[in-house]
Amino acid sequence: MAQEKGRRLTTKSRNLIAFFALILSLGMMMSIMISYVDYLEDKKEYEQIVLKRDALLEEKAHLENEIEMLNDDDYVTRYARENYVFTRDGEEVIVLPGKSEE
Repeated sequence: MAQEKGRRLTTKSRNLIAFFALILSLGMMMSIMISYVDYLEDKKEYEQIVLKRDALLEEKAHLENEIEMLNDDDYVTRYARENYVFTRDGEEVIVLPGKSEE
């Protein structure tokens, strides 16, 4: 009977240890899952930032090119004549019907 009681305590101890191991395992799995979800969100945010950076770099290159062209007097004059009806001395502007502005 004493041996049976000793085995019974050992079985209870094993069950208790197994229960705590199960709880610990579930906690660790939850922690890993939360970390993975955070990783996926950070990865998505990183990809969006990279796309935005690429768009900004492209816009920067375009603006630098435009700055270069605006330093050219001939380009500025042609641009002003086409877009802002800039005239030289003695010229008249004639607006043709049927040409619509966008």
